[in-house]
Amino acid sequence: MTIITTERLNSAQGLVTKLMEQGQLLYEDIAETAKDRARLSKELEERDGVINRLTQELQETRARMRAFEDGNNKLLEDATRMDSLLADAHARLDAISKTARHGTPAAKGDGHDAAGKAGVAALQRLTASRASNHGGPTS
Repeated sequence: MTIITTERLNSAQGLVTKLMEQGQLLYEDIAETAKDRARLSKELEERDGVINRLTQELQETRARMRAFEDGNNKLLEDATRMDSLLADAHARLDAISKTARHGTPAAKGDGHDAAGKAGVAALQRLTASRASNHGGPTS
């Protein structure tokens, strides 16, 4: 038979009290960890929502950027085509101007000489205007 003394009982009660205190601390630590986990999970969900929204905005912005690039390419093609047409028109105008200056004059008195001179003068004014607008004379 084992005899339990007061000293052993007090020692055992002290150990049990310490175990209970440590158990309580462990319980509180677990409870706090659970609260932190719940808070962190909520923050993660909120951040995921923000990331998803920003990703969607980025995709929309990329789509708009592609549309702008396509529009810019179309404008560049149109500008190139218009430049070509303008160069062609200038070449034709130069040819008409040369023909008007160096062509065969109309017979005097047939009524065309005054109109021809007015036409040549108008072409010369147009050529001079075009030269001053585009940085130099043309021939």
